[in-house]
Amino acid sequence: MLLGKASIVTDTGVYTELPDECVLKVRPDHELEDLASHLRTLIRDRELRQKIGDAAGRFASANFSPATYARKFLEFATALAAYEPAYRLSNTVAAELRAMGVSPEMAIIDTVAREGATILDGDYDAPVLRKYTLRGRPIA
Repeated sequence: MLLGKASIVTDTGVYTELPDECVLKVRPDHELEDLASHLRTLIRDRELRQKIGDAAGRFASANFSPATYARKFLEFATALAAYEPAYRLSNTVAAELRAMGVSPEMAIIDTVAREGATILDGDYDAPVLRKYTLRGRPIA
């Protein structure tokens, strides 16, 4: 991307976060079909290759520098400090559940997750917490 080249990525993990105008995305459950289609498209359409490559280069230049990485990491680390009490609470609860012989498939896990989310002002989506929030703010 830093070289301004059109790229194809699998639409999973960190690649999902890349803007659609910067890369062509392959659906994980349609890899062969999407990859072949994207390759054909890029081979045939020089203008599209250039457009995607230019957008990728601009995005990468703005986001993939050591200074940007360090700034975003420090923001993340600073935000994590606000969640230390929740982290300690979850470790304490996990230790108590383990001492009681609770296993992951037991129904009490859903109850504890739901009550924990309520206590921490989070969102509960059974059977696990899917959106983590604290005091109305996203953790991530």
